[in-house]
Amino acid sequence: MWKKRGILIAVVVSMMVWGTGVAYAADEQPPGGERAAGKIVNIDLGASSFTINTLRKGELTVIVSDTTQFRSREGEIEGLADLEAGMPVIVAGIPGSSGEILAEVVAVGKPGERPTRFRYRGEITGVAPDDGTFTLKTLVGEEVEIRVGDRTRFRSRDGSIQGIDDLEVGMLALVQGLKGSGGELNSLLVAAGNAEDRPDVRAIGVITAIENRSFTLETRQGRSLMFEVDDSTKYRSRDGSVTSFEDLEVGMKAVVAGDEIDTGHYKAIAVGAGAPQGALQGERPGQAPAGPGI
Repeated sequence: MWKKRGILIAVVVSMMVWGTGVAYAADEQPPGGERAAGKIVNIDLGASSFTINTLRKGELTVIVSDTTQFRSREGEIEGLADLEAGMPVIVAGIPGSSGEILAEVVAVGKPGERPTRFRYRGEITGVAPDDGTFTLKTLVGEEVEIRVGDRTRFRSRDGSIQGIDDLEVGMLALVQGLKGSGGELNSLLVAAGNAEDRPDVRAIGVITAIENRSFTLETRQGRSLMFEVDDSTKYRSRDGSVTSFEDLEVGMKAVVAGDEIDTGHYKAIAVGAGAPQGALQGERPGQAPAGPGI
């Protein structure tokens, strides 16, 4: 049963724990990942880097490599040499030791253009492969038309969704991308799965107790939910420190997707956990604070 779970489970945990960058799927986010957005102010081909001006951190250096993926609406940006000062950019990657970002993905717009990101979740209500579009009924009941292209990446847990031809009416999907100048929705990521694969519960709260192969989560609404774990339970954390049940601690913030066993008792499918309350991100007992929590 668990092998049939769609990517929706992974996306739920990843989005809640990490936040999301442009076209960053759950299984793409590097451990200790970081995102930044701004405008390009300088390109240094010799140093394989460029500098962006961000609102929060001021100027920030971005280092690229042969594995860095470049994304743009029309596919014209293929590497560092195609960048220009003034281009808006969104970067996702790994923080370096001196404050720089080692870029995994670089999504670029045109000079003077402000990229408008979108993210929709909902049910696929129509698929038109010949037109390169599909329609999605969002969670608020709005019908939107989504465009796919060469830069669109498709995700599903079992790998069965490779392109628009594999999408079906009734599937649940999460779509991320950039809005075009005319309001068109150009997808960069389409994560799809079947409706019956959706977990029964998604809960956010604080771990208040840990027992043998189970833990209790107190939700933001004050409910206490017990989750059992087994070898199929998946674990994620922002700093990569939580990879198994043994890494969970009382006081950790967590988001959990699971299936109901009985009232208030669930089987945990995926657990995204962060630093204990009162501790900072990366802080473990006996260690000095290492950065902000989730």
